[in-house]
Formats: sequence, C-alpha cells, structure tokens
Amino acid sequence: MNIDVHCHYAASDFPTQARRELGDAAPSIMSEPGGTEVLVRSGMRIRFQKRELSRLTSIEDRLRVMDKCGIRIQAISPPTFFFFYNEPPEAAARLCALLNDGLAKAVRDHPDRLIAMAAVPLQDTSLAVAEMERAKRALDARAVYVGSSVNGRGLDDKEFWPFYEAAETLQIPIFIHPMSSDLAGADRMGRYLLHNLIGNPLDTTLAAAQLIFGGVFERFPHLQICLAHGGGYLAWAIGRMERGYAMHPDCREALTRSPGEFLDRFYVDTIVHSPKAFSYLINLFGADHVLCGSDYPFQIGDPDPIQTIEVQEGLAETERTLIRSENAARLLRIEDSHL
Repeated sequence: MNIDVHCHYAASDFPTQARRELGDAAPSIMSEPGGTEVLVRSGMRIRFQKRELSRLTSIEDRLRVMDKCGIRIQAISPPTFFFFYNEPPEAAARLCALLNDGLAKAVRDHPDRLIAMAAVPLQDTSLAVAEMERAKRALDARAVYVGSSVNGRGLDDKEFWPFYEAAETLQIPIFIHPMSSDLAGADRMGRYLLHNLIGNPLDTTLAAAQLIFGGVFERFPHLQICLAHGGGYLAWAIGRMERGYAMHPDCREALTRSPGEFLDRFYVDTIVHSPKAFSYLINLFGADHVLCGSDYPFQIGDPDPIQTIEVQEGLAETERTLIRSENAARLLRIEDSHL
C-alpha cells in the first residue's frame, strides 16, 4: 500500500458556509472562458488551471486518480487559501471547525482511503489548541496543518509555544505549508509564477530556520514537524546555517547544539521535481524521514509520486517502501486494520 501525505481537499459546500460567516470577505470560485478557474477573496484573485479547484472538492475524481497512481491512502488537508489567519479569531475558529468537519465526513465516507490533517486558527493559540484537541479526539485527525507564518509572525514566536506544547503532549505531527498569500519577498515575485516556484519553498525554509534558531526543538524535543515541497531549500541552506551558528552569537542564543543536529526533527515530502534533488534529500534527511507527496489536485505538484519513487536511482527496495508507505504509517498512526 502507498500513502500520499500532501493532498488538498475541501467540502464542496465550504464556500457557501464561509459566506455565511464572512459575507463578501469569504472566498468564492468563478469559472472563466477556456476552463480557467479563479479564486476570489478579499480583493485577491488567484487563477488556477482547468479543473484544479473543482477537483479539490470531488471525491470521485480523487479516488480515480489515486487508483490510477496506485495510492491506497491520501492524508487530506485544506489548501492554505482556505486558512483565515487574517480574520477575527473566533470567526476563524468556526471556519476551521467547518473545514475539519468536512474533512472528517470525507474520511467517514471512505475510511479505507482517506485520513485527515486538521486546520487550526493559529492567530489565537488557545483557540488553536482547542480545535486541535477536538480534531484529534472527535474527528480522528492524524496531524494539524499550519502555514509557514501567521500574519507576519514567524513560527519561532513564543506566542505559539503553548500550541507546540499541546501538540507534543497529544503526539500529533504538525505539517507546515507555505502561506501563498503572505510570502516573504512577494512584491518581487509577480511574474513567471515565482510566488509558487521560488516563494513557496523559500517561506518553508524560513519557517524551518526559525524553528531551529528560535530554540523550539530545544524546548519541545518530541515535536514532530513535516515540511512541504521537500522542505523548501532547507537541505541546501543547512550548511550556511551551521556556519552562522559557528560565527555569530545571535545564531547560538537559543541553541545548545548546531542546526544540522536538528534535521532529524523534520520529515519532508518528495515534491522536488528533480532526481538529483531527491537523492540529496534522502542522503541528508535519511530515507526514514522522507514521505510520498503529490500536492493533489494542483498541477504544479507531482502527478504520479509513486512512479517518481520507483524510478529514483540508487534506492534499496527497503528505502522505497519506507518512502512510499512505512514512514507515513508510523508518523500518522495508520494501523494495519485501517488498510
């Protein structure tokens, strides 16, 4: 069996539910001639390729693609454009609950094919902890899904530490995905899809570096973090981070050991679109910390992640099995009975 940990889903009625909560500020989806779909939210317009957004809500399409690619289980999560960090915390909490209830229903309808990663209103730590606890205990969520920043605040901000403490206590992994609506350097990424190609992995790298240098792993040694898109550029930045640790006191302020010694705290997915980069990820993080991911239903993702793993040169079959399924099954508590 194969497990895809990076897949997005939202119930088809969620935009309507969000509109009841937010009015005109709620996201809406429109179609343009030629099949292009446009997400409109708070004056922002994001264009998607044909059927990307409609596939986001279609279980039938999803199962068909899973069967075609040989994927037994998807770990479904909301897309970050359905995060509501910029809304009032109470409204965001209600919207996260609606998102998570929609995920849970999909899982109940297809318990042998889907598991859920829950959204939380991270702009308010107490509300985020409450929704995380509800999602795990009442909805059987296997992870929580958060953005790479929250309204301009890095994930090392001590305001988030009670959330990390609760996640560690609950033994629930945190999956970090870049916030496309709040990317560092976004003003220089308006063309060539740079906000996605460069901005998304860059923001993930910033989040990972902040977690390391901010001492989050020193304080919460059992926290489990998953990073989207191969961990961004972390694999290629870690040497420079270690040099900073050796040379600059502010890079050592919260640490008792060098940044590279915290790499084993991260899991990364396979979405790097390069066999050489994939090989480097495995060499650096270890095959036991790499997870199969597709970024379904978005076309910038990997349309056949199992094939990507199968054709990767230099892997032992035991390593392929780890990446295809065993790592995710261990991390997300997927028992044999579920399969």
